[in-house]
Amino acid sequence: MGHFARFIRPGARRILCSSSQGNLEATACVNPDGIVAVVALNRTDQPIKFNLKSLNTAAPVTLPAHAIATYLFSSQDL
Repeated sequence: MGHFARFIRPGARRILCSSSQGNLEATACVNPDGIVAVVALNRTDQPIKFNLKSLNTAAPVTLPAHAIATYLFSSQDL
């Protein structure tokens, strides 16, 4: 919970977020200041490679085994 509270601020709205990989869990929120926080979780014993995409941008990412990570970007990039 502490990880989420650090990046997802009071008043944030949950937005559509999906994963095409069954072993990658993800959620996303847009904070009142317009910053989007995408939280991804890898519960497996292997790193997971994926592309973090929005309407206007994409970035290749590798999430280590048993890791949780938050990716931040401006809602203007949606």
